[in-house]
Amino acid sequence: MSTYVFTGKILTQNYKNKEESILISKDDKIIYVGNEKKLNFRKYELINLKEKLLLPAFIDSHIHFTAFLRDISNLDLKGVDNKKDLILKIKEHINKSKSKKIRAYSLDFSKFYDLDRYFLDSISEIPIMIMSSDYHTMLASSSLIKLSNIDSNFIEKYKTKLSFKDNQLSGYFFEDSYKKILDVFNEDDNIENLDIALKTLYKNGIVSIEEMAFSKKDFFFYDKYSLKNKLRVVRHFPENLLDYVSKNNIYEEKNWLKLGGLKVFYDGALSSKTALISKKYNDNNFGIRNKEKKYFEELFNKASKYNFGLLCHCIGDKACKEVIDIYSNIEKNSFFRIEHAQHLDNESIEKIEKLNIFLSMQAAHIESDIKNIKNIQGLDELSYRFKDISLKNILFALSSDSPIAKVNPFLGIYSALTHSSFSTHECLNQNQSLDIERILKAYTIDAAKLSSRDSEIGSLKEGKLADFIIIDDILNMSAKEILDAKVHTTFLNGKVVFEK
Repeated sequence: MSTYVFTGKILTQNYKNKEESILISKDDKIIYVGNEKKLNFRKYELINLKEKLLLPAFIDSHIHFTAFLRDISNLDLKGVDNKKDLILKIKEHINKSKSKKIRAYSLDFSKFYDLDRYFLDSISEIPIMIMSSDYHTMLASSSLIKLSNIDSNFIEKYKTKLSFKDNQLSGYFFEDSYKKILDVFNEDDNIENLDIALKTLYKNGIVSIEEMAFSKKDFFFYDKYSLKNKLRVVRHFPENLLDYVSKNNIYEEKNWLKLGGLKVFYDGALSSKTALISKKYNDNNFGIRNKEKKYFEELFNKASKYNFGLLCHCIGDKACKEVIDIYSNIEKNSFFRIEHAQHLDNESIEKIEKLNIFLSMQAAHIESDIKNIKNIQGLDELSYRFKDISLKNILFALSSDSPIAKVNPFLGIYSALTHSSFSTHECLNQNQSLDIERILKAYTIDAAKLSSRDSEIGSLKEGKLADFIIIDDILNMSAKEILDAKVHTTFLNGKVVFEK
């Protein structure tokens, strides 16, 4: 371990983003933060930050890390917008990977009007699955459907979440109906991708995450593979693990691995037209509720009696309103959270403040949602209401939702600062943008508070863990310049884990 002495511009995130000029870390702790020029530094090498900014390491409060790790080996179809390129990409991946099953992701299905399982069958006999860019829609080939043992009982159970063509499965599976398909691909942990995944986080200044486990396999990944000294993790569990987690001692590691709460999906996503909204999609659809409201009421009550926190995926304004209503009728024994909260009316915001509901939001999703929002009359007024939320006494964090969006925090910072797409710069609602200081709090100290880790991380204070980053001084950069900002050094537990 080492002692580091930094001089320059230091954003502590203490006392309303107070800036200091000196920080000293020793071993895994911060031992001094201040501006006392008379301290004896002669035995230490001083590190002058020059024009750069030192601040707490970013915290990603909503990420699917194990899915992100898996996708490193999978076929990325982002940007593919025609059949010719789609066929070419899939065939190239088949030849390169030599895999017996093909898993692809991030395809924008709205660019295609006639894709179905028979199209995939024409490319190869190998089982093929393609996930939509929002991960709420899957297209599966006939051979994959057969391999997944999809039978008449399954079809009857999930018929509202399946697509049919001439009374036959078209190959499209929506929301939780595709979990059975995913089981075919979940045999491999893809542990060979771990170093790449960790380096990607470090390069983006992230050393602490909240894992939104899709499955049992994702949740228990952290028992099988220790990430001590590599990544701080709070892992939330899916609903099919509630009984197990309530009856068993779940492994935790002080400062490194912590048990979170129950994470569920109440509705879907906007681009898949499954987010539950009060407005109409262009096909007169209002979206879906993944299960009956009574099911969620009973599930949340049960989890709360076990003293577990509740995290509910809600994209649509109607989904948010219904979940807030459920929360209001539950005895609160831990925290209540809404994940995403992309569309909220005034009444919902008032109730969120009153009930002390935490929010984890993703500004970078404006990139993929802005077109869909503007196509639904009146929805833009309810969308991504960062400013209105910030004016209330509501705790909220900003995060990536990777691999649905890129893990890069600077993309989310830009989108929160401008309320715009980071690629086209099209603005959604400038009145809902935030200032840079408030945004950085949402990626650091407020993200730490979200998971009750603010006594350990999230700000720079004597006795706290030495997790911090040195970045370009984005406090003095334009919004567009922030898109090209870089992390220069990342420290985890007092050690350099990334250096540009």
